[in-house]
Amino acid sequence: MLQVHLEREDASLSIQCMYRRRRYNYLQQLPHQGFLKLSLKPSCCGIHISR
Repeated sequence: MLQVHLEREDASLSIQCMYRRRRYNYLQQLPHQGFLKLSLKPSCCGIHISR
């Protein structure tokens, strides 16, 4: 479990995962309180936080 906390409420979290030779892009807006919990597989290779 990965817990990410950002001070800015308008921030977004982008996750790029490699799984079974396919590339998935996950882009989700953070909730109002700025917390986002994600269940990630070990195959995830990159996490990008845009503010």
